[in-house]
Amino acid sequence: MNNFFKLILIFLLIITKINNVDAYYSTNDVISNEINTNKYNIKLDANDGTFMDMNLVVNNNTIELPVPFKDGYQFLFYTDDFGNTYSNKIDSLISINNKNSYANWSKNNYIVNYYINDELLFQKSVPYLERVENIDIQDKIDKYHKFEGWKNYVDLMPNHDLNLYADISQSHCSIITGHGPYQNAIALKTIFDQMGYNSTIQRAYNNVDFLVTTDNSLTLKEFEDLKDYLENNTNYTSFYPYPYLYWIELDCDNNYTKVYQRNVGELKFK
Repeated sequence: MNNFFKLILIFLLIITKINNVDAYYSTNDVISNEINTNKYNIKLDANDGTFMDMNLVVNNNTIELPVPFKDGYQFLFYTDDFGNTYSNKIDSLISINNKNSYANWSKNNYIVNYYINDELLFQKSVPYLERVENIDIQDKIDKYHKFEGWKNYVDLMPNHDLNLYADISQSHCSIITGHGPYQNAIALKTIFDQMGYNSTIQRAYNNVDFLVTTDNSLTLKEFEDLKDYLENNTNYTSFYPYPYLYWIELDCDNNYTKVYQRNVGELKFK
């Protein structure tokens, strides 16, 4: 009877020893374990990931392998050198004995939220480390404003959702116009200087007439507010006296352009 109890005790000790197996790690994040006297050799490669769990769970010849972690990725399964795939729960230790097992990963998708004036414009799902679309939304903005870009923008998707906010500024415009001789250009330049523009005079393409070009120091809204001043302080009935003005080309830094024109005898530009 004593011998029988001794055998039972030895059996329980063996089972306990097999069912509690410690793992250890090498510097390259490969787990290598030798399970008791059965000489099972299990090698796991995290494949650029990191093993956070340091225990193998063994029970009745089955084993639960640790799942590694990789920033921005989701663990899928293990594969061996022969292309066989399996999860981290193995029904038979023999099936992975003396084999190299490699973690397989898929990139996580994260959400990019595009906001304009604190309102969600649209969303994009982007995989980790892939290109974040730098969308131009100038066509969604009125002519008085310019889309400067996205605040918080990054080229590659981080490992979290991303909120981008449209950076909007007022559009600024320059004016180009000119008619005839240099004296008329000088008179027009004086008018634009009085309106708050800095302007320059240059010859037209025909090398005869002169053009006046302003800088873009005024916004489009400011120009529209000053248009009455321009209409009332330039000649619109005949070439003389200076300054005579019948057309204006408006070029804004948000790609908005417009040509204003008036016929002889008309005060208002159309």
